[in-house]
Amino acid sequence: MATPPSLSNPKRKLDTGTGPALQAFGALAVKFGYIPQFELDRIYARLGSIDSDHEREAATVAALRRFICKMQPLGLDVELVGCPTRHKEGPGIDLNGLPASVDPSAPPGGTPEVYNVAVQLPEDDEPRSIVCVEPKYLRPSTSATRDERAEKVPEDHQADAWYEALIAHHEKHASMFGSKFGPARPK
Repeated sequence: MATPPSLSNPKRKLDTGTGPALQAFGALAVKFGYIPQFELDRIYARLGSIDSDHEREAATVAALRRFICKMQPLGLDVELVGCPTRHKEGPGIDLNGLPASVDPSAPPGGTPEVYNVAVQLPEDDEPRSIVCVEPKYLRPSTSATRDERAEKVPEDHQADAWYEALIAHHEKHASMFGSKFGPARPK
């Protein structure tokens, strides 16, 4: 009996939820040399081996976090794709296609996980309206460039320790500078 196509290729299991965002960021990370292709393939294989859709989505969000939280050109400027229309200052404004950037002063948080994203609304001169966006709606900006000084994306087995260090660094600075540090971490 032949193996169904969805099970023979681990990437096929990543065609829904946050999977397309991970694939877009992963392709750009390989192109810019932040992660080697074999490591990205290993991430896809690990995620594709998870049978539960809920657990696979949570692991995919955690994997995508590494590509967005590094504060490299790869994760700063983003495009919103399929994002629901929601903004307290302009509830009827479609956020998709507007210039946006992930706020580097606040790591993601909440359940489901969301990022603070500065969006340039039509009446703004620059991206300054902060909205909370789930990672499945984020794509890397087409204007992203290589930063020679940026760190490599941490390998799969080092990802949890790297993220805990990032949160500890954020909390240290947030307590030192208080409300002047920037937007709060999403709750």
